[in-house]
Amino acid sequence: MRLYILPLALFICFVSQAQDTTNKWTLQKCVAYAVANNLTVKQADIQRMYAAVDLRRANMSNLPTASGSISAGYGFGLNEDPTTGTLTSSNLFRMQVGVQSNYTIFNWFARKYDIEASRLNSEAARAGIEKAQNDISLSVANTFLNAMLNNETVRVSEIALSQTQEQLRNTDALVRAGSVPELNSLQLQAQAATDSANVIQARSAYRQSVIQLKALLNLPQDTAFEIVIPPVDMIPMDPLAELEPKIVYSLALTNQPAQKINTFRIQQANAQVKSARGLMYPSVFAQAGLNSSYVNSSITPSQFKSPFFRQLNTNFGQNIGIGISFNIFNQYQARSQWDRAKVQVQQYQIQQQLDNASLQSDIYNAYELAVTALQKYNASLRTVEVNERALDLANKRNTAGLLNILDLITTQNNLQRARIEMVRNRYDYIFKMKVLEFYKGNGIRL
Repeated sequence: MRLYILPLALFICFVSQAQDTTNKWTLQKCVAYAVANNLTVKQADIQRMYAAVDLRRANMSNLPTASGSISAGYGFGLNEDPTTGTLTSSNLFRMQVGVQSNYTIFNWFARKYDIEASRLNSEAARAGIEKAQNDISLSVANTFLNAMLNNETVRVSEIALSQTQEQLRNTDALVRAGSVPELNSLQLQAQAATDSANVIQARSAYRQSVIQLKALLNLPQDTAFEIVIPPVDMIPMDPLAELEPKIVYSLALTNQPAQKINTFRIQQANAQVKSARGLMYPSVFAQAGLNSSYVNSSITPSQFKSPFFRQLNTNFGQNIGIGISFNIFNQYQARSQWDRAKVQVQQYQIQQQLDNASLQSDIYNAYELAVTALQKYNASLRTVEVNERALDLANKRNTAGLLNILDLITTQNNLQRARIEMVRNRYDYIFKMKVLEFYKGNGIRL
């Protein structure tokens, strides 16, 4: 039996490690999963499918049309005999079959530009998927960084609780020795309770950010999930000097999907204008057809004049022709379609100007926010440094009996708040920089 223990143990170890790896989520893994499974992205893909169907329809318009018909019926009383062309008072059974084909030879390029408009619509739909993917990627990155922030807040809060508990143990020993009053212990117990509540609140905030992250990924909330937190110091970031808003904006005009969509829409609308104009002119078409018929002058089978297939062969006919079709008056439909297409061009052009102005404003605001976030982070670093020195001095004075425990707790709380503020400012700065890098076209990197 022992021969089976080692392989079984190795198998269980392998499976557990595989499951453990499955439950660990890096930012890159979160973004990739969200891009593939987020419902908003799937909705954008549905629009791409619609556009692909329309493009296929437009491309097929280059082919001729073909249709077939079969009709049959009985005639009673006075009827025209198709075989003689004379009126006869008899019962007739007749059948007609035919195939017709039409092909537009020239319609002033209306078909060509309709195909071009459908192609550009398909390209815009593809850019729409890219925009949805970019939007969800940025949302995932924001939520992931928020989870990292909350996780770091948990760590800082736990350190503060641990320090208070250590002080409480030391103070209790001094109280038992009669060196300090019991009030000092009670005040530290109250502080430990406050620190414990802060840890609980920080852990709850972390769990909430994980819930939000799962929702963005379209993951069931009961899925085992653990984010992989990279070292903050190792997160790659472009220098702020390389993210000047003017440079970033010029790059964003060409790499952002929303701007690509507007470009495709304007080109599509111009193609629709040309297509609609072509439909206002005459078009040249060709047509061809095959037809045959069968006639039985009596319902009684014994009175058949000719077998079925022989008649079809005898009555077989063909036709071919060419023609011109044009609208004399169609209630202003063609010109209205042309006018609407021209208005659509103007609408897309205005939308492009609005989106470009919004993009420029967003980038300049993002840059100012990044500069401010960096300044706040640097200031908070100095605040933490000062409060650490203050706590160190407070501890020494408290040990020497020159500082009461309440002042020590106040100094300790000041350091705790400064550390949490520093953590917030650091992650806020990272996210602001990631937004600028995103507009620049670098994607999301952690």
